[in-house]
Amino acid sequence: MLPSIIHLTGYAGRSAMGISSVIWGLSSAQLSRGERVTIWCCDEADALESAQACSISPDVVIPFPIIGPKRFCFSPQMRRAAKEPHGALEVLHQHGIWTAVSDVANVWRRRGGPTVVAPHGSLEPWALQKSSSRKALALRMFESKNLRGASCLHATSAAEIGDIRSFGLKGAVALIPNGVSADWLQSTGDEERFREKFGIPEGKRIAFFLSRITPKKGLTMLLRAWADHRHRLRDWCLVIAGSNEFSHLSSLVAQVEAASLDDSIFFLSPLYGNEKRDAFAASDVFVLPSHGEGAPMAVLDALGAGVPVLTTQRTPWEDLCRHRCGWWVPDEAGAIGEALVDISLRSREELVSWGLRGKELVSVSYSWESSADKCHHLYNWLLGLAERPQCVHTV
Repeated sequence: MLPSIIHLTGYAGRSAMGISSVIWGLSSAQLSRGERVTIWCCDEADALESAQACSISPDVVIPFPIIGPKRFCFSPQMRRAAKEPHGALEVLHQHGIWTAVSDVANVWRRRGGPTVVAPHGSLEPWALQKSSSRKALALRMFESKNLRGASCLHATSAAEIGDIRSFGLKGAVALIPNGVSADWLQSTGDEERFREKFGIPEGKRIAFFLSRITPKKGLTMLLRAWADHRHRLRDWCLVIAGSNEFSHLSSLVAQVEAASLDDSIFFLSPLYGNEKRDAFAASDVFVLPSHGEGAPMAVLDALGAGVPVLTTQRTPWEDLCRHRCGWWVPDEAGAIGEALVDISLRSREELVSWGLRGKELVSVSYSWESSADKCHHLYNWLLGLAERPQCVHTV
């Protein structure tokens, strides 16, 4: 049986960063299976632009207006839509928590419809500390009911299952990793075009960061490590690209100026499409020094582009060590600095071979087609049409 799926999120466009990639990658794979997919969101223009970029019909996007601050995603119209009668084979799959869309899931559930809730790293300890008073209020108002009442929670890594259990949630959890698309694996970029457009010196090797510029991502720690080893990294530059959150960029710029690193650190706006692919083509290594992650899409993007990865043990990427396609180090400046020195001593050819091993890893083990297949079995189980799939874990 082919269920009808509603992917529920506050924002589906590029501003949603990793969650946007998940929604469109998974939806595309589900649509190719013949499943009916719609996306409920609050950012019509951005969502339609993302749909077009993924060659998905705009009819898939169902936008709803919001009232009040954008970050709360409060939409009375979306809430009313959730009260409408559901089809017999409809499942609501929520992506991201801590906004008013969680209450939309509660409304849907009261009508008897199954819900799958994917926190996407939002229950990780570091994430819980950020805006803790706002999250405590949301927990009392609607989030506790949503998380505890979900038909099944969706974790993207074994580490995220641990975060879910540590939060005290005892319901069923499906382990369904994120993926990469065949198009991304087959794509190529233009190194020369990237360097020319952004003024990156020809002779400099590139360490690349692409994610939100926010305290959680550990950039302060990375810059400290870079400063400590500036002489060993004199042939390298660090390119930091992403959207600025909590005005964090200004503190990083000040840190760079204080350490006299201006000639080796480049700050760029978020990169998408060809610019993003060009950046990976130009990069020798991808760096994500995060203090905590669920299953970062940026790592999959890097490996899928054939670029080895340096990240911390606060991300669920021990596979980097197992498959010799990257560095998985403690969450501290000293360990990151040692890894950077190790990377700097390796030739371009050696790093390319590491990247190719990473590309092989994700092509075999991380595909959106596999994720869509697991979701299909999960939905059918929740609809009473199949036995519990192996990906579902219970206490």
